[in-house]
Amino acid sequence: MCIRDSHITVAGSFILGLEVDRKGIGHRIAESARLYGLDLLNVLYLTPLPGTRLWEKMEQEGSLTATDFPGDWQFYTLNHPVTRHGHLSSAQLRAEMRSCTEEFYSLPRVFQRVLRNVWRRCQPRLTLAGNFSFRVNAQASRNADAAQGWPASVVVRNGHVLERPPDVVRVAAGAEEVRSSPEEHVVGSSGWSGSGSGA
Repeated sequence: MCIRDSHITVAGSFILGLEVDRKGIGHRIAESARLYGLDLLNVLYLTPLPGTRLWEKMEQEGSLTATDFPGDWQFYTLNHPVTRHGHLSSAQLRAEMRSCTEEFYSLPRVFQRVLRNVWRRCQPRLTLAGNFSFRVNAQASRNADAAQGWPASVVVRNGHVLERPPDVVRVAAGAEEVRSSPEEHVVGSSGWSGSGSGA
């Protein structure tokens, strides 16, 4: 018997920021979630919590980036990168997170999941509400990042986040305005891109 035969909505969680992660991990997570048939996707940053072996290891290695306590406790929510990663900068991790959520929660993909669950009689209203809730939370996260001075836009070329966007013009508070060429599109804090709309 399949879990879907019981009309259960399937949610999956992934951790972003593992040592094996490289450029494109956001797309790979979103694509894996699609292939697994997940209805909802929750992606969190690798976050060592005090008292764990991971905390002790990363503290000894000097890998913790948010260490001005008690003020930096606000970043230990699993929603902020707080460690130094061997292959991706903090900005790149944030860009991968945006790429992942914007691909998985693009409107075409949301409606594909809802229609699939209408067909299967598997709680389509819950799927719709959950997907839009995640979209709203992702937007709030991007707005919070922008308020902290992180770029509000990221350039995606052929499904991959660019490390250094071309033709970037610096503006106030560290945000970036990006001019894009036809093979690129800008994913900004003001809206969702149409990328990731394949089946």
